[in-house]
Amino acid sequence: MFDVVKISGNPAIQVIDDPEISIDVAWVDEIWDSALLARPWLVDKDIFNVCDVRNGTLHGCFVPYRYYVAQQEDITQQLGSRIKPLAITSFTKTIDGMTLLGKRGLDVYQDAGLWELAPCGGVTSRSLEKAGKVNFIDALEEEFKEELGIPMSYIDSKHVI
Repeated sequence: MFDVVKISGNPAIQVIDDPEISIDVAWVDEIWDSALLARPWLVDKDIFNVCDVRNGTLHGCFVPYRYYVAQQEDITQQLGSRIKPLAITSFTKTIDGMTLLGKRGLDVYQDAGLWELAPCGGVTSRSLEKAGKVNFIDALEEEFKEELGIPMSYIDSKHVI
């Protein structure tokens, strides 16, 4: 289940110093190590975890991706649904007018086997600018390289909506 919040423009990000996330790191590491055996391509980047939305500002913190993986693998519900990653997606039109879609693998954590706009992914700390704004073009550039192997120099027009 997703929490969808519509915010116009480029929302501000307020990074919370103390997000009140108590996690048994050893437990998370055990799940992460197991997940890596099954999915060796996983990368433990910091992803933005949305804790609250107030006045058009996303409040949250950057957490290791392994926390989200642990939450998805957790059959005991120890983590509940505390990790809520900020995600981005691209509406990519090819030169011949086709829309680029990707089919999610059967071994992913959410919506396995379903079709989605491509690329898409979580917002990492690399995309946060000093003024507290997310550079969505940078975030999408990371996803284009990671998921499709396409450099942004191949993209003619880039617009954030």
